[in-house]
Amino acid sequence: MDRYARHLEGKAADLKGKTGELIAYELAQVSFLKDWCFQSPLKEDGKELCDLLIIFDDTIFIWQIKNVKLDDGHYKEKHKVKNINQLIGAYKTIFVKNEEIKLPGYGILDGNVFKNIFLCSVFMGESEFISKMIEESEGLVIHTIHRDSLDIIVNELDTVSDFIHYYQMKLDMYKRPMGMMINGGEKELLAHYLKNNRDLNFNDADFIILEDGIWENLQNNEQYLARSEADRYSEIWEHIINTINEEAKLQLLDIKSLMVELLRPNRFYRRVLSKCFLGLIIKSEKHSLIEMRRYIYLESLNTAYCFMYIDLTNDNNIPVAKLLELGCIISRTQHSQAKLVVGIAYLKHGNLSSYTCILYDGDGLTTEEYENYRKQFNRTVEIVEFNEEEYPEASLVNNIR
Repeated sequence: MDRYARHLEGKAADLKGKTGELIAYELAQVSFLKDWCFQSPLKEDGKELCDLLIIFDDTIFIWQIKNVKLDDGHYKEKHKVKNINQLIGAYKTIFVKNEEIKLPGYGILDGNVFKNIFLCSVFMGESEFISKMIEESEGLVIHTIHRDSLDIIVNELDTVSDFIHYYQMKLDMYKRPMGMMINGGEKELLAHYLKNNRDLNFNDADFIILEDGIWENLQNNEQYLARSEADRYSEIWEHIINTINEEAKLQLLDIKSLMVELLRPNRFYRRVLSKCFLGLIIKSEKHSLIEMRRYIYLESLNTAYCFMYIDLTNDNNIPVAKLLELGCIISRTQHSQAKLVVGIAYLKHGNLSSYTCILYDGDGLTTEEYENYRKQFNRTVEIVEFNEEEYPEASLVNNIR
């Protein structure tokens, strides 16, 4: 059972009675967490801005959702036009009129911070046999999403980075002078994207035809199945994110910047980080260590990570915060090119455990300071170079170092 199915398991009857807007909202939460999804935000005059806003860092998705039936295989033009007009109106409210939009738990929406803007016209009824995935109106690009496509896309691209990258690739594809015909719906385009290293370049072809069956064949591909199995390790990262987020809410802490960095890795990198973190715990407990650190750097994110294992079972006075900050400083020294360091400590309390997490964007140590550190502290430290493949051989799925 995949992550999306587990999320909605037991909710089928509940969803039947809900509106298309609420179903889309719940689907969006699978990828983005509810703290980044804002249902039916209001304008200054109290009227609804749109059906759903999804915000992450410098990216915003504006969704307008209709739950309508097909008429002779198509949606009525008036429904399409209404969705598009509402999206354009929402865009102008945020980016032209600069109205003050207040979002609960987020604050005032500032249109100036967004570099990536996606307007999405979502239809939660049956899918049209032939439809445009992307079109323009008043100089703005509109993405059309159907219910069956939404189910598959949210399930497959179930991290915010994966979701954004796919839509950016679609937008880049649309800007090229190329014709396209797809038999079988957007899932065939998604399958091509996944099979071709998450790219929609098509080698600068003038016209592309994607036949029905690419998605179905991908579902039975051995490497794809191995990737899906390997990605189960990434749920460790999900657990860390959710635990830290819930603890911060209980303590009324504002950790938006931290959450952005924890959510930034895509599904593959979450797997890499999870395996690195799990390996740290396994090795520490195998050798009965009090403290151990691992450093890893992800070049594409330009981010370094300092993972720590600290056993507080027999000594609750270990200065965890200072050790974690020092670990981040050392990580920054090791990876001076990194824009910042994410530090996460796994704290063992007998049979219980907890996490603590920080962001560090300060300086590293000088060469002399680093040498003094090495002489004074005899810590067990590993610098991990990851060699994980997104589509691994089946025999390497459970390879933990």
